[in-house]
Amino acid sequence: MNLIGQKVLLDGQVIDTLSNQRFKLPDAKVYAWSFHKQVIVALGITNTVQLWTERKPNDWQQAIAFSSHQHPIIHISWAPYDVTFASVDQTGLALIHTKKQDTWDQPIPLNQEKYSVIAFAQNKSTIAAGGNCLDFYENFKLVHRVNLPVQQLAYSFTDRLLAVSDNSISIFERNIFKQHILLEQIPTSVSWSLSGSKIYVQILNETFQYVENLYNEFVLQD
Repeated sequence: MNLIGQKVLLDGQVIDTLSNQRFKLPDAKVYAWSFHKQVIVALGITNTVQLWTERKPNDWQQAIAFSSHQHPIIHISWAPYDVTFASVDQTGLALIHTKKQDTWDQPIPLNQEKYSVIAFAQNKSTIAAGGNCLDFYENFKLVHRVNLPVQQLAYSFTDRLLAVSDNSISIFERNIFKQHILLEQIPTSVSWSLSGSKIYVQILNETFQYVENLYNEFVLQD
């Protein structure tokens, strides 16, 4: 479930929590909100990426479709500035799509490795790409590699990075490793608080909070 303001994206539906109005999107395997809430992305089980926009309240329409991939897409993520998103297909090919004015440029591949997840930093230049390892890109150039298999990535608004590897979380700042957190089970999802001082870890139906202490370490909150 993705909660953006008063709208919830759940099971392929956009739900307005105030009016309880619902809009059914096309069936897809992956959905993602843009950061500014005006656009969502519906990914089908084919190689097509569809951008949908809310033209008027509870009336979502397809704005554009991309067929840049040759294989089914498994992941999509938006950059914070809403004119860039990444898509990854089953072969591990990651493409970065960028919009300039009213036109989308040809996508740029991150072809150093086969990836499964992409995350964008707030600074508009850093991209983290995870798969069998964790790669950091600056302006689309590979600058650092960590021998860490990664299943989930999440940047904070202060550009700290959470990298989930099985039942552990690694925290990076400016591409440098800072802390390792061992969990009892593989997390369903991980996320940051808006301030970047808390980490939320969901395991099945239970959510745990890790809070930053005076030593800039994150500890489990009782």
